[in-house]
Amino acid sequence: MPFLGLHVGTKGEISPCCEFDGEWGNVSNTVFNSARQSIQAVADRDAFIRGDGRSVRPCWKCFEQENAGGTSLRQKFNHDFAKFLPEHSESGGVLNELSSRSGPAYLDIRFSNLCNFKCRSCWHGSSSSWFKDAKDLGTNLGERAEIRSISSTAHLLEQIEPQLDSLRHVYFAGGEPLMIAENYRLLEILITRKRTDIELAYNTNGSVLELAKSSMLELWGHFPKVTVELSVDATRPEAASLIRSGFSFDIFTRNAMAIRMQCPHVKLRFGITVSALNLQELPRTLNDLRMSCGAGPGDFSIHALQSPNYMRPSVLPKKIKKRALAKLKDFVENIDPEWGNEDQRDELIKQIAGISGATDKKARRSHYFRLAETQKRLDTLRKENTLRVLPDVFPKNRFPQPDLFSVRLRGLYRRFRTLSSGE
Repeated sequence: MPFLGLHVGTKGEISPCCEFDGEWGNVSNTVFNSARQSIQAVADRDAFIRGDGRSVRPCWKCFEQENAGGTSLRQKFNHDFAKFLPEHSESGGVLNELSSRSGPAYLDIRFSNLCNFKCRSCWHGSSSSWFKDAKDLGTNLGERAEIRSISSTAHLLEQIEPQLDSLRHVYFAGGEPLMIAENYRLLEILITRKRTDIELAYNTNGSVLELAKSSMLELWGHFPKVTVELSVDATRPEAASLIRSGFSFDIFTRNAMAIRMQCPHVKLRFGITVSALNLQELPRTLNDLRMSCGAGPGDFSIHALQSPNYMRPSVLPKKIKKRALAKLKDFVENIDPEWGNEDQRDELIKQIAGISGATDKKARRSHYFRLAETQKRLDTLRKENTLRVLPDVFPKNRFPQPDLFSVRLRGLYRRFRTLSSGE
């Protein structure tokens, strides 16, 4: 992606992809081509050319996924897009020069954070619906619910126009991409420019399929290659609505079936982000999606949540993790041999192994206490009851709290580290 990708986040940050934990520039003061030719962009590409990609610190998320045995976005991109690298790739300097001056093959622009959900693992930066809770918690970004990456839609679309000739793939996410008018407008531009050969991919919560008088199903009919990944954290009604506030499995299922019926050419997938809250829901979620949405074993994209770190599945106490891992092992050992083909089942098993690896990692005990405190505060704000809905995450019908001795001991340790470092 440092060679082929162009991502614009909801705060306007320009980077090679959505997992990149940094930026090459910002649309508020930089045009696309300048960002891709920046000193940092060239240095990042040079590191990968040297085979030293792990030194690019903003790419830590993918390497962490791989170390846990999972499949990273980096690996997926390499598999899907390496064929689009400029020629003469055996020459690093030539490759870097061509990459910085040629247009991107992959485009991912988050026009805004507009979203009708406020998932517990999300935040105001990715969902406008989070604004009120974020303000009460003191984590809001600005004083408006909707955060826009651009001040002028027309100006950004003008920047996109010259990139269309090189584009091979456009990815849409959010906020909720099917609620954002610019995403519909971009498809209309591609249709007008006769670039319906471009592959489209979506990550959507599956709650809407149209905006005003525009039907996304109708627009997708112009594009032969479309992949739609429907995000889902849980299917058990109480757990689903608590973890993913705004979610309705009935609406989700109905829209999934509408896509299958009206756009049979669309490749439908189901994305599951596994956190401490829904780890133990995963086996049921997979089975429910199979039965209600016709999901095959090759239709899943499962990965472990990495941020915020206190919601990672690894933060759970050992006893809880042991039970959860036993459930996953039992699911794998009892996969229906008639479900899909062997390669698809093997891929699903590999993804589950990645979740198990991420869960089995050590984590700070304090993160579990922070998880509890955060859920407790959200319960108060949203008038919900995590203890009743997720008793396996917080046993004994109470939120755990660190004992006073541990708190004081950690404080003394931090003070010792500060003094010993000479700061």
